[in-house]
Amino acid sequence: MNASRFLIASTWILLTSCQSAINTSGLPSATALSSATAGVAATATFRPTSTPLPSPTSTPSLPITIELTFDTSIPEGARNQTAVTIDRAYWFYTALGCSPDGFKVNGRDNDIGGEASVGFAWIGIRNMESEPSVVETGISHEVAHVMCQLAFTGKNNMGAIDLRWLTEGVPNYFSAMEQITNTGMNSGVKLSSIGEHDRGMARWVSQNFCQIPLAKLEPANAHIVYSQGFGAIADVATRLLVKSNPDGVAAIIHYYTLLATTRKEDAFQQAFGISTVDFYQKYQTECINGFPTVTR
Repeated sequence: MNASRFLIASTWILLTSCQSAINTSGLPSATALSSATAGVAATATFRPTSTPLPSPTSTPSLPITIELTFDTSIPEGARNQTAVTIDRAYWFYTALGCSPDGFKVNGRDNDIGGEASVGFAWIGIRNMESEPSVVETGISHEVAHVMCQLAFTGKNNMGAIDLRWLTEGVPNYFSAMEQITNTGMNSGVKLSSIGEHDRGMARWVSQNFCQIPLAKLEPANAHIVYSQGFGAIADVATRLLVKSNPDGVAAIIHYYTLLATTRKEDAFQQAFGISTVDFYQKYQTECINGFPTVTR
């Protein structure tokens, strides 16, 4: 599989205008998905006493604290597949240590696109039946924003308090793990393992984007200024951060729990045991050398 296919698989977010906060007023008319969620108000503090995990033949049902609504024009098949996708993502992220608190998702009659804020996400699911893997990856990405970042910070302005490359790199990486684990696909590309995806993305960034310093991707508008490489760089930088830390993914979750009360630079140092300055230098060295920490 060539590197460009990995780029497509992992950086779909560049095409979606994903933002960190939205105004939830004036939503399109919507209907509840099923009796499991219809008419049930989401609570803010659902915490399962145990974490049932999906198997190849069974996925635990979503708790009633997850509320799904849809534009009236969305067909039943797309609604059902959206529910299955959120179901899988929910339990996967809960198992990673992300927040199981209740939230709402609105499926809109839009092309690929999405936004997330505290306790809420919308996603364009118009193409669910024609491009299911692409739409499912987008849904998983937005759920990761809600469960693994915003649920801990409790703020609507992730771009301002977080590092922009990490804001998008985390849901890119987490959704890739979830989708590959649960479906064997990521944004339309069939993959045998997350390791295969790691290696493909690392090669792509090393060959094409080492001239862009990671520090340049901190500002809130970095995804616009560096649109050609932002998603891929953010993705690989996040993988490098995880693979360089003995706590792995848990360090990411720790970072977001710290952000609610700690400056981002201090939170980064505490969670990852390295300053942003030193990590940016490590990233540059790794990029030049083909990201050996990521590819191994």
